[in-house]
Amino acid sequence: MAIDTRMNGVIHAALRRDLERIAMLVERPDDLSGERLRAIGGHAVWLMGLLHEHHTTEDERLFPVMRANNPDIGLLLDTMLAEHGAIAAAVTALEEAGRRAESGDPGAAEALQDAVVGLRRVLDPHLEHEERSLSPLVPDSMTDEQWSVFEKSNVEGKKPPELAFQGHWMLDNLDPSGAAVVKKQVPAVPRFVMLTFLGGPYRKRREACWGGTPAADVRAVPLIPG
Repeated sequence: MAIDTRMNGVIHAALRRDLERIAMLVERPDDLSGERLRAIGGHAVWLMGLLHEHHTTEDERLFPVMRANNPDIGLLLDTMLAEHGAIAAAVTALEEAGRRAESGDPGAAEALQDAVVGLRRVLDPHLEHEERSLSPLVPDSMTDEQWSVFEKSNVEGKKPPELAFQGHWMLDNLDPSGAAVVKKQVPAVPRFVMLTFLGGPYRKRREACWGGTPAADVRAVPLIPG
């Protein structure tokens, strides 16, 4: 098995896509009804939970293995950890703004706008740094077995509806090569079930947040094409 880190880029692309969507709609009051603002707030909370989990898995289950196998990249890993730490406060700020929006606070749109700007100021450079500098080093810093264990740990304990929701979220407006990377992660039969029968909850969320607005057309674009 060859180590393939492209899923990381797909997740990053989906994060950037939805942050752009939030920023777009909070600047368009005509498209931002109270119901839509509450939906976006709830989605922002979910999104920050996913980002926190994504960084925690790297901090606790990926970076230590890479460091043990390849001590020469210790300084780069230290930088990654420091960047995660700097991002954490911005994640909390957007999560808090999302909860305000979810509760119907009319001033939450401005809070969401400020929080998205603050997060992207630290998140975007980190995502690019990780994809361009760290991801290419993974194959030389882990065995195939260690990579397989890491990948499996990211889905352990998650039920099919949760995994399906995340899968449809990643596939939203993703280019065909990126979509192939996502679909490759799931065996044929579960993939058919996921794509055919388990997309309703994500489609409902998508419509509530972005339906009928230009935000629905924002693409998920990996920095490094698949």
